[in-house]
Amino acid sequence: LRYVLEALRKEPKGGDQSPQGKMFRFGMFALEQFKERLHEWPQYCSHIVMIPHLKQNYESLVREIEVAMKQHGQMGNDTLNAASADAKSQQQKVELKRPAAVPAVPAVVPVVTPKIEPAVFGVGLGRSFQDEEEAQHDAPPNETLDRVQFLINNLSMSNVEKKAKDVKDMLDTKYFGWLGSFLVVKRISTQPNFHSLYLAFLDNLGEWGKGLVEAILSSVYYNIGVCLRSGKITTSTTERSLLKNLGSWLGQTTLARNRPIMQIMLDCKELLFQGYETGRLIAVTPFVAKILEGAKNSIVFRP
Repeated sequence: LRYVLEALRKEPKGGDQSPQGKMFRFGMFALEQFKERLHEWPQYCSHIVMIPHLKQNYESLVREIEVAMKQHGQMGNDTLNAASADAKSQQQKVELKRPAAVPAVPAVVPVVTPKIEPAVFGVGLGRSFQDEEEAQHDAPPNETLDRVQFLINNLSMSNVEKKAKDVKDMLDTKYFGWLGSFLVVKRISTQPNFHSLYLAFLDNLGEWGKGLVEAILSSVYYNIGVCLRSGKITTSTTERSLLKNLGSWLGQTTLARNRPIMQIMLDCKELLFQGYETGRLIAVTPFVAKILEGAKNSIVFRP
């Protein structure tokens, strides 16, 4: 409600397309959604009707709100008077029936303390939190494995195109699961400064590397769940750093490329709620912020 009121206070100077005009238009659209309930918040209504440009350009809206306030106030007074009269009548009846010699005994109202269920972290956060075991992946022969690891170790922006071609020649696509897990655990989660390098490497793989992109994304979701389930996530800066790095990569490979993060995989909104309720915001907030950084480069998700 506060944000709607702030938006309504923005005088739409410069037309609907100006920043103030857009804010004011948002406020008007939002107000329409709950206009029928405005009488429930008389103080809020009083703030609205005092806005100068609303009184000048939207007289009918202001008049409608004022009428609703008056009607609600009259109904409230009538209800209060009726309740007071009824209570007085009941009190007189009780006094007539009560013997004069018997003192009135005050009624004891039992106090019922509501049972508060402890907050539980992890329920409904998506598959990334539920998958407690990562799928087993076949590793390539030792000779190929060593060559691929050597190639990744010597990867740079100057040779990324050549290295991508070399990987295509030496690695079968059935080993994408192994390579994806290796990159996430050994590189992506620990080397945030080289994320752009690894993204360029994947881009140079083209259509051939789409399976590897999916394998990396699957491993990222799994390792995010591992970090979030850790009992040390609120005390260990190392584990929180790993989680932030995974969040940064997730944002760059999804939101930054106009690809949504499916709620069934990771519910970021629910994650923030549960993080607040269970005292894990110290880890959850930076993680979600790193994911959202990817939106600044997106056509679809950019604020």
